[in-house]
Amino acid sequence: MNTNVPLVAAVELGGTSVIVCFASLNDPTTILHKYSIPTTLPQPTLSSIRSTLLLHPYQTLGIATFGPVDLNPSSPTYGYITQTPKANWSNTDILTPLISVNPSATYKLDTDVNAPALAEYTFGSMPSKSVAYVTVGTGVGVGIVVNGSPVHGLMHPEAGHVPIVPLEGDEFRGYSWGVRTPFNGRNTVESFAGAVGIMERMG
Repeated sequence: MNTNVPLVAAVELGGTSVIVCFASLNDPTTILHKYSIPTTLPQPTLSSIRSTLLLHPYQTLGIATFGPVDLNPSSPTYGYITQTPKANWSNTDILTPLISVNPSATYKLDTDVNAPALAEYTFGSMPSKSVAYVTVGTGVGVGIVVNGSPVHGLMHPEAGHVPIVPLEGDEFRGYSWGVRTPFNGRNTVESFAGAVGIMERMG
């Protein structure tokens, strides 16, 4: 590979694992290097991400993270995970440790659902004015892009915590993460479709 090719670095911080990728700025959809890091406690996880970002020089950095995350650049807690159901991650500054690896690099921060929605809007094969992206993993999330801009508003869409009516006879009491989520994790989209809810239903 030509080491003089300018690179973009991408960090996807998920509830179970972190993916760090590098691609050419001239061809950002082709991944040149990819690394996986387990999501544990904030300090060791962020330290591992920083070490991985040092492996290749890059000119710009994209960060997509689980949330809720403060996306208001004028807020004193911009770039912080706020009150999250993920244990030990509430009020964690994820932005400062990552952009400080290469202070000269430009960067963008968004949620781990808005970022792929924007990627689909930008690089997808079907041109569209708006895109909705649904992800089903550890939890359930929705990212929305309208007229080229990710939807943020006061927070961002939290479709996984929308309440739904269970089938008659369904007595599932909610998934273990639910004690830290709206409705105690019972009878929500995430409790039915998220990986944790499905695994715990199966025993």
